[in-house]
Amino acid sequence: MAEALAKALSEATGSAGGLVHDTPCSLLKSIAMPGALIEVGFLTNAAEAERLASEAHQIRLAQGIVAGLKAYAAAVAAGIAP
Repeated sequence: MAEALAKALSEATGSAGGLVHDTPCSLLKSIAMPGALIEVGFLTNAAEAERLASEAHQIRLAQGIVAGLKAYAAAVAAGIAP
């Protein structure tokens, strides 16, 4: 799921693409379903903070997340993803 999200977010925003890390996370440990944490930018970076304040960028991010979830759901339905 994380790979599908990273790919779709990269395509939606034109960014270089995010890294996917498979590391233990206390927020995701106790859930019994696929989960991912998505970092869409850092407010401490002035350029990223400016982009994150843009409604157009926020919409692109949301569309990328939706596209990634749809791609993952399609892969699960096709038996390609767990």
